[in-house]
Formats: sequence, structure tokens, C-alpha cells
Amino acid sequence: MREDLMRTENSNKYIIYGHHCVFDYSMFPSCHKRAQRLVEYFDKHYQGVFDFLKKKVPHDKIKISFRKGSGLGVNNQKTEIEYGIDNSLEDMGCLVHEVGHIVQNYPEKNKYGDDTQKWIIEGMAQYCRYRFGKDDLGWKIECPQGKCYETDIYYCAAAFIIWLERKSPEKNFIPNLNDWIYNGERIEDFLMEVFKQDVRSLWKDYKRESPYEVIYPL
Repeated sequence: MREDLMRTENSNKYIIYGHHCVFDYSMFPSCHKRAQRLVEYFDKHYQGVFDFLKKKVPHDKIKISFRKGSGLGVNNQKTEIEYGIDNSLEDMGCLVHEVGHIVQNYPEKNKYGDDTQKWIIEGMAQYCRYRFGKDDLGWKIECPQGKCYETDIYYCAAAFIIWLERKSPEKNFIPNLNDWIYNGERIEDFLMEVFKQDVRSLWKDYKRESPYEVIYPL
């Protein structure tokens, strides 16, 4: 066990200091071991997501804390993550999804005044979990019949993005796509530039070529 994971401050004994995060488990003080395990997992994958998307790691550490209930989320400033205490003990890959949001930091609206589309926000974060968040749950991505990237913005959108990456002639398709959205451009314009097809035409091709594919983390 690294020493920095065991170090605490006298003012708050319920804090664990990782390399990239600070975990406050004071709401659930009996969950020290679980918090420690999450810190190790977070530190293991955090740098890799930034490196893959060709972004600099922020100087300040991410604050993480437990909250009641299930699920998790990152604040608007992309500086804090709340992790639901009712989440499965083995479901840690969801943390990588939130790291994806931290790296994205997309504008709420693009430079043309349109809202940044939710399917690309959540689909890209889910892609990060696919690439870096392998865990013990047998987690997988699949797009149910009758759903599409706009109605299932997590799994169908991620499956679509993975298919686009495979189809793309660009080696750095995902980092380039991430930069494009970060800079306030339209996803439709990016896809047209790379594939010479609009998004709906590409979706039809995806459903024809990979209608029932199940995708497991790398």
C-alpha cells in the first residue's frame, strides 16, 4: 500500500490522499477500505484517459466523496465527484466515465449557439470507460433493438462512436473528435469532414453492419 494513500490530516481523519484525488469519506466513516480501493482505482486510470485524449492533467486534485443512494456524478466545474454508497462494490469502472467528463469539459453551447448534444457528451464518456474501465462485473456495451444514439445516449451512443473509430481513416479519430467538440464545433461537420456522410446516414450503416454486436472493455 502506498504511503500517500494512508496519510491523513489531523483536522479530518476521514480523508485519503491519492496522487490525483482527495477522497472524503466522512459521511460513511466505516467505509475506509472501500474509499481506499476507489482511490487506487482512480489513480490507476486517471492519467491514461488524459494522455489518450492528448490533454494536460489539471494541477489540482479531484475531490471525491460518498453520497447516499446509487449512481455518481461530477459537478459543473469538473472538480468534484460524488459516488453513491449503494453502488455495487465491484462497479468501479463508472469512475472512469466521470473522468471522461472531466477531460471533456465541453462548452454547454457550441460557437453557433446550439446546445452541445447529450449523445456525444455521454457517449464519449462511456467510450472512456470502454477503453480504460475494465472491471469485475462483465460490463459491456450493446445497443438494444429499437434504440438509437439519440434515445440511448450512453450505450447506443458509445457503440456508435466505437464503430465510427473502427471505420475512420484517421489514427487519432477519438482525440480529434474530442478536440472538435471542446472547441465548440458541430459534430455533424466533423463526421462529414471525415466520412463524407451525415450522422444519420452513418447510423444507418452502423445498424446494417453491426446490429447485435456486444462490445466488452479493451
